[in-house]
Amino acid sequence: MGEINKTIAGFWEFDCKDMIYAGHFPGKPVVPGSLVIGQFISEAKELGYFKKKYRVKRFKFKKFIEPGVYQFNMEINCESIACRLFVKAEADVKPLVTGTIEINKNGFA
Repeated sequence: MGEINKTIAGFWEFDCKDMIYAGHFPGKPVVPGSLVIGQFISEAKELGYFKKKYRVKRFKFKKFIEPGVYQFNMEINCESIACRLFVKAEADVKPLVTGTIEINKNGFA
């Protein structure tokens, strides 16, 4: 992996009123993993890091993510984006979610 060119951090809210939680899971809502990964992808797209293709790799969820506010961190270099999701205001502890998004400007073989 190359040298870190940029680090992006911020907060996301997974609103408990969102209708997705009505069936995922009734009485004990859980944020779908695809929604979390999608947030990282959306953030990178908004910043212009994906023109065509990318590859999601090695996303690990340490526990179920309940609706609420979470801190995220993305370390970006020319080859990949290292993604982490933390409990709000506890970024000094181990992340709840980790993963990598590979960037490929020419497409994947």
